[in-house]
Amino acid sequence: MHQSPHVLIFPFPAQGHVNFMLKLAELLALASLKVTFLNSKYNHENLVCHIYILSHFTQYPGFKFETIPDGLPQDHPLVVHAIGDMFESLELITHLRIVS
Repeated sequence: MHQSPHVLIFPFPAQGHVNFMLKLAELLALASLKVTFLNSKYNHENLVCHIYILSHFTQYPGFKFETIPDGLPQDHPLVVHAIGDMFESLELITHLRIVS
């Protein structure tokens, strides 16, 4: 039995990166690859609030969205000049998940 490859896409947590990687994910899904789009919780919530993203990607049976926590406190200013904090926090969270 032949299984199609499974691709994990985890974009840098900045909106421009997310948009381009989402397009790549769609192209891979069109090629019948299984795709998991991993996003920070904050960026995922922004995606689903502003565009038709969830309903659009249901047409690809091997596509799924997954999220990981941002690792930052609720009152943290998630703005461009604080992106370094988010990146460090995501790096720590992903490292902890891989080790455990």
